[in-house]
Amino acid sequence: MNSAQTAREALVLEALGDIAGLLDRVDALAAQLSATGDKVTQASERLQSQAASMEPRMAQLAEHAQGVAAKHIARSTREILHSAAESERHSMAAFARALFHSELYPTLRTLQQAATACAERRGWSQVVGWACASSALASAILSSALTLYFMG
Repeated sequence: MNSAQTAREALVLEALGDIAGLLDRVDALAAQLSATGDKVTQASERLQSQAASMEPRMAQLAEHAQGVAAKHIARSTREILHSAAESERHSMAAFARALFHSELYPTLRTLQQAATACAERRGWSQVVGWACASSALASAILSSALTLYFMG
């Protein structure tokens, strides 16, 4: 039995040696895990401090983006308003021309013909001549003023 006991003692010694090796490895692993936990904590703290320092920059970027968007909206609005005003101006000018030609032009033409006829009959008297000239001048001034007002 001596050899069996010796074999058993050898196995127990070998098992104890393996257990001691495992315990050493577990201790080393625990130390490594502790060091890794410390490094993770440090990295987390660094990230938090960097994130805190980035908040003002992010606020600046957001404010800048808001300003750019507001300028773009204002510029687009001005362009649309200018286009609408220009279109309205063209429409009003076309309407004024049509109105002038359909309503005022025949009346002014009649008035001008009357003034011309009056000027041709100048022989009547000096007062009638001045009245005809004044009528022609008033007709020309009125015609020019209306043309400038409605066309320009």
